[in-house]
Amino acid sequence: MVPRQREGYRQRLSEADKRRIAGGEMQPGAGVAEVARRYGIDRRVLRRWRQELAALVPPQFVTVQITNAPSRPAPNAAETAS
Repeated sequence: MVPRQREGYRQRLSEADKRRIAGGEMQPGAGVAEVARRYGIDRRVLRRWRQELAALVPPQFVTVQITNAPSRPAPNAAETAS
């Protein structure tokens, strides 16, 4: 845990600490304000760290298989008889 700084002093946190607090420390049900209070940082700072962390994550790609299946089902005999 990062020790709480005295009021009015700027904290110097390493990038690893920022990543740990912004990403890994968020437990289910824990709000941003709660985590920010726990580490003595402002909510806006924590949100900014999370946005910066999300921007570093590369996009995920999904494999798609395209087939030559008809785009609509063929009409059955009952529909064509009417």
